[in-house]
Amino acid sequence: MNPDKRREKKLAKRKTAKANERQSQQTGQSASKRPTAMSPGVARLQKMNLFDEVAHIIQCAQDGECRVVSLAELVLFSTTTGDAWLLDSQDNFATCLLLGGKPQKNRITETPTSYAVEWQMQYAIDGDEFVLADNRGQTFVLSGYPLSEIQQAIANHARLARELDLR
Repeated sequence: MNPDKRREKKLAKRKTAKANERQSQQTGQSASKRPTAMSPGVARLQKMNLFDEVAHIIQCAQDGECRVVSLAELVLFSTTTGDAWLLDSQDNFATCLLLGGKPQKNRITETPTSYAVEWQMQYAIDGDEFVLADNRGQTFVLSGYPLSEIQQAIANHARLARELDLR
């Protein structure tokens, strides 16, 4: 095959890939969301930029501001004590973004149509306690978090998801 034909073929493949990506963005193509090392998800309820929201919630925590933000099934929150967390409300996964003002190790990737998070723990809300269990079976109990606001954000997402399923 001559070099011009090869170049034309590559260009056609790129155009097709870009067209498929645009169509995926428009239709809200979904990905499996099972617990794995990097658990993927798809933002279908609203257009979002996860990295921007993570940076915003970290800044809120560093400023000592208590804030709760929901993005589809994700809930991000900050505390006055300098903690920031990312939660998956459907599968009860959690990853710590900032603890006592100190950045924590986490892996989050994002494309225009999906995201993947390396979830570090599972969480539960028990009364006024935020209960965490890591992959080694250790349990941690934290208090003083905005649990009623977090539960409200989770309930709002569940309600919206049910409404969309009924359509």
